[in-house]
Amino acid sequence: MGETPGIQTRRRLTRWYPWLLVVSGLLVYSNSLSAPFIFDDVRLISQNPVIEGWPSWDLLTSTNRPVFMLSLVANHAAGGLDVRGYHLVNVLVHIGASLTLYGLLRLLLENKVSTADAAPALAFFTSLLWLVHPLQTEAVAYTAQRSESLMGLLYLLSLYCVIRSARARRSVAWTFAALVTLALAIGAKEVAVTAPFLILLCARSFLAEGFLRAIRNRWILYSGMVVLLCMLFATLIWRQLFLEGTTAGFRLQSVTPWRYLMTQPEVIVRYLGLSFWPHPLCLDYAWPPAQGLSQVLPEGILIVGLVLGTLWAACRRSWLGFAGAWFFGILAPTSSVMPLQDAAAEHRMYLPLASVVVVPVILGYMATRRFGSPHARRIVGFLLAPGLAVLLGCATLRRNQDYLDPVRIWTTVVDVAPHNSRGRLNLGLALTEAGDFDEAVRQYQEVLQVAPRDPRVYKGLGDVRAAQGRFEEAVEYYRTAVEIAPEDANAQSNLGLALMALRRYQEAGEHLREALRSDK
Repeated sequence: MGETPGIQTRRRLTRWYPWLLVVSGLLVYSNSLSAPFIFDDVRLISQNPVIEGWPSWDLLTSTNRPVFMLSLVANHAAGGLDVRGYHLVNVLVHIGASLTLYGLLRLLLENKVSTADAAPALAFFTSLLWLVHPLQTEAVAYTAQRSESLMGLLYLLSLYCVIRSARARRSVAWTFAALVTLALAIGAKEVAVTAPFLILLCARSFLAEGFLRAIRNRWILYSGMVVLLCMLFATLIWRQLFLEGTTAGFRLQSVTPWRYLMTQPEVIVRYLGLSFWPHPLCLDYAWPPAQGLSQVLPEGILIVGLVLGTLWAACRRSWLGFAGAWFFGILAPTSSVMPLQDAAAEHRMYLPLASVVVVPVILGYMATRRFGSPHARRIVGFLLAPGLAVLLGCATLRRNQDYLDPVRIWTTVVDVAPHNSRGRLNLGLALTEAGDFDEAVRQYQEVLQVAPRDPRVYKGLGDVRAAQGRFEEAVEYYRTAVEIAPEDANAQSNLGLALMALRRYQEAGEHLREALRSDK
């Protein structure tokens, strides 16, 4: 019996879905390729001597994210400090992640009777909305957050290989690929340690296997994952004891685990809100820790309710349980009890956003299938979802414009988080480079109100006065910065240069020599 015209049409459309994802990704990020290096880009790329040569022992021992750093080394080898090459790689990684998400969702939804017939379309629209969503811009347009998107791509590839291994007659190759991609994902960013948990839950939710049966059927896979996790934790402990005082590659802040945990309900609700209404976005929140449980009680009740609902659905092997576990599980390393320096960061929603998008897509499909007509389903599928993708894509194009101008991106930070001294410092620096000296001074003075002993403020004020040719004032600001932080090589150097401009050569030489000693 031949296929009906409707089935033939769906098959033809399905062939175009991957190409539509590629074109959509290129379109929405086409205006991000010339964005300058900002914030951590400077430390990791333009002022990082480690990436100037081929992989070395210094590279491998200087970071917990060697895969991410190797990608920067490759970029530098191919194009030096040309920002376009770095941004192009970020965009291609993001498009690759969307294609992998499409393939993964298609495999998973085909295993569910209620979604099997529409699996390609549902997977496509979910991946498309995820691809063009403005909340992803921080992980794509901001070069330093390639660690997040690269980890996301490898994370999805690992899970995809696991599902393929369960369906393949000869699963060894797929199992090996799953372990390799998981190892690379962990090398890109440590959050990938959550993958084994989700792989086990995926087997239970979509492959009709219990935990013990899944481990027994694919013991090589799970044994390999245990070895990878042991290697990671051993490496982290070794680095903690012998190299540096970091934990899991993240910079800790001086709050207790309980207070950090209390802060996270507000942060997670913010993430969820931006998933449905992505405005205003902020590169650097500097989210203040919660002062008490009463401050976050409504958000806490909501999050606890969602967690309990996730556990209930997971026990019933519902796809909703897996979606909830995907969201909370991937956020757990950064949004639970480990007190990181930054309590909130939009790039952390890179992978969790997929679960937030897929739930309304599938529930909408089920609702139209149960209560609507075939005509209503066509309206939803070919008008509402693409229309929403266009709106999100336009918002992403607009957000990319912020990254093209350092003054503009840091102005958005200060507008959203006016308490953020770090944001004002970076805005002052950008304004100084743009020649808006009066506004730069105003931003630095705002910081002085809350941080009167921050040497970066006095260094920034000295930079402003030096740029204006007012070297006497610049020297006084630099002196204050050096008094507060005598080990700051940059402040010592700038003080020396300002003194040279005043022809005070002997004094200038002393500070320049001190700068050289501090820089060693």
